Amino acid sequence: MRGIVYDKQYRNHIEGVSVTPDFFENDSTDNRGRFKVYYPRKYKDTIRFSHPDYYPYLTKINNNKPQFIYLVPKKILLDTLFYDVFEGNAVLNGRIFGIVTRNDLDSVTLKLENSKKVGYSAKDGKFEFVLPISTDRLIASKKGYFNDTILLSGNNFFKNHEVFLVPDYLKSNSSIDKCYYSNIFMVAPNELLNVSIGLKYVHFIKRKHAFGLQFSYYIPTCRSIPLSVNVNYSGIKVSPTYRYYFMRSLSNQSFVEGKIIGGYLNFKSLPYREASYQEDFEFLPASFYSYGIGINWGFEDIVLNSHAIFGFSIGFQYFPMYIEYSYTNEHNIQYDAQTWWWYLYGPGSIVEIKIYIGGIF
Repeated sequence: MRGIVYDKQYRNHIEGVSVTPDFFENDSTDNRGRFKVYYPRKYKDTIRFSHPDYYPYLTKINNNKPQFIYLVPKKILLDTLFYDVFEGNAVLNGRIFGIVTRNDLDSVTLKLENSKKVGYSAKDGKFEFVLPISTDRLIASKKGYFNDTILLSGNNFFKNHEVFLVPDYLKSNSSIDKCYYSNIFMVAPNELLNVSIGLKYVHFIKRKHAFGLQFSYYIPTCRSIPLSVNVNYSGIKVSPTYRYYFMRSLSNQSFVEGKIIGGYLNFKSLPYREASYQEDFEFLPASFYSYGIGINWGFEDIVLNSHAIFGFSIGFQYFPMYIEYSYTNEHNIQYDAQTWWWYLYGPGSIVEIKIYIGGIF
């Protein structure tokens, strides 16, 4: 068995670490922290690494692969010491960020409810140590930030924990973190260009998972379409949605969203063009129900120290127009429905862009 021993806090090599049991006069680690241990093939127990300036460490022998051992300095005063070789213990790991900029937070103190320290986060914000599986929660604390509680009960213990600490300046004693609010209400001002009112509601069921409802009401009016065609219609469009957030902090909340679309449209005048003459139009009434699906990518930004939120999304949708595409009048002149505008920038536009403003509560 061979490997290298490092300082857990600073990641430098440790010289003079003794390795026991000493079956064949094994030497201590050299000036580069390297060690080589010879042991009987039948030996399947533990190896102990000891140094007067560090807490001892035990590891099981289970293969001959290189081992990388990390020792905790004794100058870090830990009230509780645990080893993963003991039954009922397991490795707890995760990473700690600042919630505003999502930067890594080092030197965050992790302690039990009785205030006994367990360890600290490293320079990259990561932490890893062994605790009894019976531990149900830890408290993360750092000067300049509000404490956060890590719940460990059940299967939560074995998750890779992401902890977000909130700076003191972001909330008063009576307020709660904006990122943990559960409801978003928004309007889509860019839908006014299509003479419609767009509304959006989002409810978080977990930190990164949310269901929502998107609603558009098309105001009855005559809309101008390029090529001198006017379209007069009204209707509604409703879309239940599901969102997954890749990240969720005060300054950046990016997500992917899937939705099912349903709607009803009523046309007082739908343009039909004579097949042989590009300029000759007729306008007929029509109404239909339509159903489809869509997927969006977007992001949101919360205005600091307020409930205001800004959002943007872009995606694709399939929301077809169900009408009769051609007809022949009493003079045997054939007319074809003009639907290209529907899929370009109408209610069924293939590329869908939304700009939202609203509030989070």
